Amino acid sequence: MANTLLGPNRIFGVYTATWNGVSIGDTTVDGFKLIYSVLEKKLSPTQTYGDTYIDGIFRGGNCRISFTLAEWVAGGKALLWPHTGGSGFDGTFTTVGKRISGFSSALVLTAAAGTPAAAAGGPATLTSAYAKLASDTDIDLLLGPDNRDIPIVMDLLPYNDGTYNRWFSVT
Repeated sequence: MANTLLGPNRIFGVYTATWNGVSIGDTTVDGFKLIYSVLEKKLSPTQTYGDTYIDGIFRGGNCRISFTLAEWVAGGKALLWPHTGGSGFDGTFTTVGKRISGFSSALVLTAAAGTPAAAAGGPATLTSAYAKLASDTDIDLLLGPDNRDIPIVMDLLPYNDGTYNRWFSVT
């Protein structure tokens, strides 16, 4: 019998992820965190209300996903080094001046079958068509005798799906 102290609206479950169609490997127990911020132009100051914030104009936003890689696999390495001039995680970089969106790829998160996240709570999947390593993320790569946990932040670049502007879609 399930614990009745937890309400039915608690949604949890393990997610796996692919980037550019390749598994990024296991992540730490913290899972994936979706981070969203709204950008606006505040309408203040005014003569009537002084510096009081009275309204604003929506100016877009930014969306990110953070997680910690726990495995050293091909998909994770490619995600860490998308701007290679060679063949992947090899210390090279490509020509300066390229559009940063060219280093993005689809990031797909999938809830494990049988978990509340895969069922009614969802999302069962979250897909960003244009996910890239955030430029303000310093990769801290341990080369030593301990577990190689690598914190990652990815920017989800916006796109138009033919109907809506979006950062990601969910099922």
